[in-house]
Amino acid sequence: MHLASHNVKEFWNTAWATQKTGWKEWERLASFTHVLSAFLRCAGLLPAEEQTEEGSQKGDLHEAVIRFLEGKTVFVPLCGDSTILPYIVSCRARHVIGVDLSDEALTRQRQVNFPDLIFKTTKLDSAKGSTGKVEMHEVTTGDCRITLFYGDLMELPLFKEYSETAVDFVFDRAAMMAIPPDLRSVYVKTVTSVLRPSAGVAYERMVRKIPQQRDWGPPFMVAMDEVLQMFRQYTGRDYKATLTMTHELEDNFRSEWYAILPQR
Repeated sequence: MHLASHNVKEFWNTAWATQKTGWKEWERLASFTHVLSAFLRCAGLLPAEEQTEEGSQKGDLHEAVIRFLEGKTVFVPLCGDSTILPYIVSCRARHVIGVDLSDEALTRQRQVNFPDLIFKTTKLDSAKGSTGKVEMHEVTTGDCRITLFYGDLMELPLFKEYSETAVDFVFDRAAMMAIPPDLRSVYVKTVTSVLRPSAGVAYERMVRKIPQQRDWGPPFMVAMDEVLQMFRQYTGRDYKATLTMTHELEDNFRSEWYAILPQR
């Protein structure tokens, strides 16, 4: 099946049902602490002694990540069953928000990653302009609230449960790259609509190393200039993207992580 704007839900539900979830293997390439500490280093948010690779070996990078995430609202678009959610919860975030259009993925998220928690499921009232149902699974553990939206990410701005949030940080791994090109602008508009002016994004970009394959997808390649232009268009703010790490993958892919930060 070819992924296009008319069959997004069918495509990804089939992928989950048949366990064609190869993108999850890439999550093992670097620990979340490694990815997020690279973001913090780029943002100048690590202590001086940890600002270099040599110095970071002496410091506690995980503690630095906890200091950064503590008390924040963090958004993970197209979260699936990624273990980044329990990781963020363990770092004492105040509110962790995930969304996916696969019910199976979110069921795994709850049952595997949060087996001891009982989520309350609420079917959100239909919003004007919405074409499908949206459900919200919520639970509070300690001081952290976890919200999982099941439904079309692009329609979430129609629901106040999403539109009234104020996000401090976005973790975009295998999300924008999963969006068909003609929906990419709507995706960025949806994500940026809830960002605080100071919010940053840890963003993974997938590069196809064979030129003839660069229009293939998913994963779809996205030029960083295009990403920054869309951020500027929908927020009215200038952003800068800085490469923080790369990984060479099998099948002629390269993973690139960027810190996308607002410019003051």
